[in-house]
Formats: sequence, C-alpha cells, structure tokens
Amino acid sequence: MPDAGKFRVSGLALMGDHPDFATVSFDTAHPLADDRLYLIPPNDEPFPLSPFCLLSDCPACLAPELYYPDRMTSSTALLKSLDRGHELDSDSVFKALREWGTS
Repeated sequence: MPDAGKFRVSGLALMGDHPDFATVSFDTAHPLADDRLYLIPPNDEPFPLSPFCLLSDCPACLAPELYYPDRMTSSTALLKSLDRGHELDSDSVFKALREWGTS
C-alpha cells in the first residue's frame, strides 16, 4: 500500500495579510482535528496554533473567521475575530488557557 501512514487533509488556508481563505489539500503523517488552526511549515509536521488562534464560523454572519483570545472572565474566554471584531465565547479555549497557564 503506497499511501499507508498518510492522511489526506482538506481545509481552508489563510491568504495574505487579510484573513481570506482558499481551499487546500495535502498529505500528513498524522490526522488533524477538524476545528483547529495549524501552521504548516515546509517539509515539517503541522503545528497547532490553538488555543491562541482558531477558525470558527461567526454566529452573527455565519462566515468563517479567525479568532484570538481577547480576554477571560471567571468562567469563559472571550474571543474576538481578527477581521470584523465579532465576539465569541469559548469554554474550550478558557480551559486550554487555564491549563497552559498552570503547567
């Protein structure tokens, strides 16, 4: 089997200095999570950018947007989109940042 140990990945790529997206496909040695953003260095394994950057559909405009943690409350992380300034709550980012900050 020539493709044993390879995973075909299809996703959205950030293009240029404006968070615009293009569809891409590539092979990787490890499966990638559906809801994560990765840095894909040349000739190396994808590096996860979560929880510092994530791609999510905006609940207000339903378009994919690039989000970053803007601030945290006592129970959730408040994310802000890079392009439009839309806000999103994330319990998973809150948990990941709390764990990262205590390790």
